[in-house]
Amino acid sequence: MLATIYIYGHLVAATFSLAMVLAFAVSALSVPGARSDWWTCVTFLITGSTGVVEMLLALSPSLDLARALVALEGLLILYVCVAFHAQFAAEVFSPERQRRHRIAVLGYGVFCSILIALIVGGVCDNGEARSISVAGVQSMAMRMPTWAFLFCAAYVCASSFLNVPLLLADGPRRGERRMLSVPMGLLPLIGIYELAIGLGFNPLLPVGGYFASLAGIVGPFVLAERFKSLVAGGASVVGSYTIERRLGSGGMADVYLARRSGAGGVVQKVALKRLRPEHVDDPNFVRMFLEEARIAAKLVHPNIVTLLDVGAHGSELYLAMELVDGAPLSRILSWSRRRGAPLGAAAAVEVALQVADALAYAHAMTDEAGRPLGLVHRDVSPHNVLVDKTGHVRLTDFGIARVNDLDPGARTRTGVMKGKLSYMAPEQVQTSTYDQRIDVYALGVVLFEMVSNRLPYHGSSEPTVLRRLMDNDPEPWRRANGLSAPLGPIVRAATHPNPDERTLSAAQLHAALLPLRDEARARDQLCALVTEAITVAESRDEAPTVAQR
Repeated sequence: MLATIYIYGHLVAATFSLAMVLAFAVSALSVPGARSDWWTCVTFLITGSTGVVEMLLALSPSLDLARALVALEGLLILYVCVAFHAQFAAEVFSPERQRRHRIAVLGYGVFCSILIALIVGGVCDNGEARSISVAGVQSMAMRMPTWAFLFCAAYVCASSFLNVPLLLADGPRRGERRMLSVPMGLLPLIGIYELAIGLGFNPLLPVGGYFASLAGIVGPFVLAERFKSLVAGGASVVGSYTIERRLGSGGMADVYLARRSGAGGVVQKVALKRLRPEHVDDPNFVRMFLEEARIAAKLVHPNIVTLLDVGAHGSELYLAMELVDGAPLSRILSWSRRRGAPLGAAAAVEVALQVADALAYAHAMTDEAGRPLGLVHRDVSPHNVLVDKTGHVRLTDFGIARVNDLDPGARTRTGVMKGKLSYMAPEQVQTSTYDQRIDVYALGVVLFEMVSNRLPYHGSSEPTVLRRLMDNDPEPWRRANGLSAPLGPIVRAATHPNPDERTLSAAQLHAALLPLRDEARARDQLCALVTEAITVAESRDEAPTVAQR
């Protein structure tokens, strides 16, 4: 009876893994932004295969099958490390830490290759097997010397050092990662249990295949969390808004397409920005979210995304923003780089002009007493520039903006720089006493990227970029010499490392660009680019328009 349960229980567990393969395949095919679930599909395919091999080993014990089981378990562990990196590293790690983690995963892959070669080649068992018989169940394991046990144990334990920091980090999809950390935390214990059988310390039966297959139990919980956070329960209601789908996600908030129905059947669609669940009880994030709302409420300009509503749903804060039917400039530039053709000069000038107009307005804002607010956006970048289908441009995301009447140190107490490093002016990383000219610099970098069709500091690590900024040698300023007139000199003036020699204001940059304006041609170019970018995004199952941080 026990033998039957042990043997065919593996089949049941493997069937469960197969069900998870199908479930995550459906998620990857039908849920926007969930294409990374294909990684999870393959994971469950390997776990099910591991259970089947362990079942075959009990049905027909042999040294070759024992080796195949250990090798397959080792391959599964490596694949999970690679899959976790591919799915989560970009969301929770800085570019430099992501690079280090990628190198560690590659090194772990080399470790795995050596280990599997030693296992399959019989080096780890010297051609000797250990027969196992427990309660009528027959099986077999490799007879391992101590060095092989230690080598394999080190491999198993190293996976936890790679995966646990990634799974427990703050950031998007934290709920999913917490669930996945449970089986990963148990993995070293199961691995040592299995290896101890080959060493002779453990007289029991192998259960690694069971564990691998039954690890699929976390699948339904991950899917439940996915549909809760990714699609927000389909028709969930937040305040007076009904969620339709997720548009995007950043470190502080998620953005959803939502609608509000009014009298007479009037329906208004908005971009609903919701503070992420893990930040709801964090006073620092709550303060930043509310400060963004206060700043956005003061900004009424055709080139700035309009704040429509602020509210709370239980303990959850939300902002209802104007919905821009188009694409972020970052997506347009990404598409331009893929096709190898930069934005037309007219389109680049038009985008820069409209953003400069928005910044000039924001920089000139005053309080009720007529005193300058000294507002600084601090995150002007292609991600936060939205272009609609008519070619109209809007600046968005004042989430880390600074004004004089707010605590200037409130956002930097932790010593973390705010903004995207590639678009930061040298003084922004050197000191906290910068002013609105950092926004002029950032817009100059955006103009450089549009004209050159090149990412600023492309291929450089974060420490390299920091060093260049600390040395007052920003790449866009240096490379601007290679851009043709008249835009080259304008970019060079806007990105000068010395703020006293830089273009003085957004209004001055606007004045420099205005004689180059060809609005009709620019609109045609931008309309075509936005349409192409949206088509490409839809074919790749990417989220619609949203400025992400």
